[in-house]
Order: sequence, then C-alpha cells, then structure tokens
Amino acid sequence: MVARVNDPLSGPGVTRVTPAPPVVYDAHGRQYQAPVPPKADRSKAGILYRDLPVVTTGLDWLRGEDPVTAVREALEAHMAGQFSASALLWDAMSGDDRIHAALGSRVGALFGLPTIIECDDPEILAAWETAWLACAPPAVQADVKRWVHGMGFCISELRWDTESTPWQPYIHVWHPTYSRYDTFTRTYRVMTMDGEVEVTPGDGRWFLHAPYGADRGWLWGAVRPLALPWMLRQFAYRDWARYSERHGMPMILAKVPMVGDVDDKDDFTSALRTMGNEAVVRLPQNVDGTGFDLDLLEATANTWQGFMSLIAKCDTAITLTLQWQNLTTEVKEGSQAAARIHADVKQTAVEFDDRTFAWDVQTQIARPWVEWNYGAGRPVPLTRHDTSVTEDHEAAAKVLESLSRSVTSFANAGINIDPVLLARDYGVRLPIVAGTADKPPVFGYHLQAGVLTRNEIRARLGEAPLPGDEGSELVGKEVVDEEPAAP
Repeated sequence: MVARVNDPLSGPGVTRVTPAPPVVYDAHGRQYQAPVPPKADRSKAGILYRDLPVVTTGLDWLRGEDPVTAVREALEAHMAGQFSASALLWDAMSGDDRIHAALGSRVGALFGLPTIIECDDPEILAAWETAWLACAPPAVQADVKRWVHGMGFCISELRWDTESTPWQPYIHVWHPTYSRYDTFTRTYRVMTMDGEVEVTPGDGRWFLHAPYGADRGWLWGAVRPLALPWMLRQFAYRDWARYSERHGMPMILAKVPMVGDVDDKDDFTSALRTMGNEAVVRLPQNVDGTGFDLDLLEATANTWQGFMSLIAKCDTAITLTLQWQNLTTEVKEGSQAAARIHADVKQTAVEFDDRTFAWDVQTQIARPWVEWNYGAGRPVPLTRHDTSVTEDHEAAAKVLESLSRSVTSFANAGINIDPVLLARDYGVRLPIVAGTADKPPVFGYHLQAGVLTRNEIRARLGEAPLPGDEGSELVGKEVVDEEPAAP
C-alpha cells in the first residue's frame, strides 16, 4: 500500500510553474545583460573626433608653496578616476633619468622582439600583416605602453581610411589629461573639441588598452607608487647640489687687527669677497707681528653619504616598480640561481605585456577590421611577439660536462645508475640507431656485469647477428667467472 502525501501543489489539474529569474537593473534603469562584445558599427568609420591639444607643459610640481600637497591631490584625483592632473604629473616624472631608463627597458623588452601574426585564413593573414604595420608603427605601440605603465591604461582613437581596400585603421593615442572614468556608467569618457564622448572599446572607434582591467585598473599605474620616490629623489639631488656648493668651497675667515684703520679693514674684506681664482692676497703686518690674516674653514664630516643612500633607495624603488626586478641595476653579486630568478621575473613581465596587448588588439582592432572588410564569422588574426627564451648554450654545455663527470664517478664507485634516464631528465638527446628505438643503449657497466650476449649488443648497434653459439655468449662472462670469491 502506497502512502498518500498531502501536497496541495500536486494532483490532477495542478501544473507546476518554474518561477522566472529576477530582473536586475543598474543605477540608470537599464536591465543587466551578460557581457558581450560591442557591435562594430560600420557607419561610424567615417567619424573623426577632434582631440584637444595639450598646450600645458606640466605644472612645476617641485616648487611652489607646498609641492607635496599638489602631488597628493593629483594622486587622490587619479584614484577617483579623474586623470587631468595625474597625467601631467606622469609627464613630469617621465623626465627623470632613472624612470626614463627603466620605462624604456620595459617597453623595449617587448617591442624589440619579432612580431608573429597567426590566422587560419591565408587571405586575411596576408592583408593584416600589411595593415598592422601601417596601423601601429613601433613608435605608436611604444607610446601606448608608456602610458599604460604610468597611468594603468591608454585610450586611443581608431581612425579609418575608407578609401583604401581593405579599409585601413590607424591608432591615434589620446593624452589622458582630457579623460576620466564615470563610476556610474562604468565607462571612460574623453573631452573633445565638440564635447564629451563615451569610449566604447571594441566598437571599431576606440582602442582601450587596460591590462589590469578597465574598472579601477588605473590604480595599478606606476604614477601612484613612484610619486613619492620621484619627489624624494629630486629633492635629494637638489639638496646635494646645495650641499656641494656650500661645503665644496671652504669658507674664508678674515682676521683684522682690533686696532687699525677702518678703511683698511673694509678694503681688505672687500678684496676677499671679490677674490677670483689663483688670487694673491696682500696681508699687511705690523712691526710686532700683528696685522691682517686669513684662514680656510673646510667641512670634514661625510654627511653627503646620506644623499647618496636616499637616491640609491629611490632608484631601487623605481626599478622594481617598472621592471619587477633589479638584478641588472642594483645586485652586484649573487648566485646563478638568483640571476635565474631575476631573469624569470623579467621574462614574466614581458610575457604579461605581450599577452594583454595581443588580446586587446585582436578583440578591439582586428575583429572590427575583419568584420568590416570580410564579413562576420571570418577568422580574426592574432598579433603577438616571440617571447620564447633564447637557449643559453654556454650553460647547457656546463650541464653536460657536469653530467658526464657524475656518470663516470658513479661508475668508478661501483654504483650502477641508468644513464639513459639521467640524460632524459636533463634534456640530453641520445643518438638512436636504426631499428633500436625501443632498446636501451649499451654502457660499460653492462659489459662488466656480463648480462648481455654478443648478438644483443650487435642488435643495439644495428649489426647483423653472429651465427651459432658465438652470438649467444655473454660478453664479460669470462671476467665475471675469473673474479675470486669473497673471503
């Protein structure tokens, strides 16, 4: 007998209805939808936005009543998504010799590599190879990355030549000082000569390179962590120069007689004040030996080392922020393992720059270019750089040398190891004789142990077997039989 369940929502005439998922709206009343690539509107290809010229050369950040407050306010505005002041600050910071060199090393490490373009469609591949060279010359690509490393993002306009076949895009980099991030619409906006325009990456009109993310990715710009080291470094150089000016030239202590003519004293002091190089000073003396005299007062304390230490500390902070490692600029000694770690860190930075740049180029430039010229659904080319690590032949040769000595030492010590497996662990390619790819090679300890026949050895060497019992004899057996028994 089956027990009846008292369920009012089941039975004849009752149909279960699955409730619809709740509808979510944003602050502007727009229904939320899953992220999808923006539609590239072909009609917008002929639009040209007029960007405002950057006529401001930058504020004098290190002068004024309170330079620290000015920099702090620029960084606070940057964190809030207002980039007018922080962009000018990064312009000024880029003039620092240390930042200039570290930034150039990071950018050059990527764009100095060969470019690789991949596409399943040969026609599109050939056309994109030509289009990409005109779209983003090396100088334009470097400009994009310099802004990305400093500000955390870079906005560029795609300007299309619709008269060519296929249509040709060109990247026009916009200075970030006329841009902001709208936290309500979650979009970047730029100020043009015709008003403010919303930036929609992927629509064929804009190229937004934000490797750390579009939303709050600007917080990873180097302008934030490097503002303080940059200021301290500039102040330390300024104070060191003043220190050198004051302490590099000794003070002249003028001695005048207490009893003497006032005009003579004034003339003596004036002569010392206007004294030039290699001057001869006349020192009148009285009969009793008293009179005019002078001494030099020089600074002997090594307080200048404080400036050098502060500058060195700022140099390390700048290099670590921009290059993620400081082996080539700071580390003077260390093991090979430390050098390998630093090289791996820099290689990681290069690979990160390449992958993020290649993704944005493919989705925001190459995809609209393919759709507008060849139609939707065609393969989109991938533009990247060859970031593979170059093999260090010198290091590989040292590994092989050490490996061969180790095998010999083990054999002399009577320790039987498998050299084949050891060689494979170190990536050593062993020669393969025809017909013996599935058979291990023969080594000295095999012969000493007397475990292989003559024909087995000849098979591994690709030789024909010997007839009769001669081929069945164990090699080294006579040595084994002649060994005296253990006492």
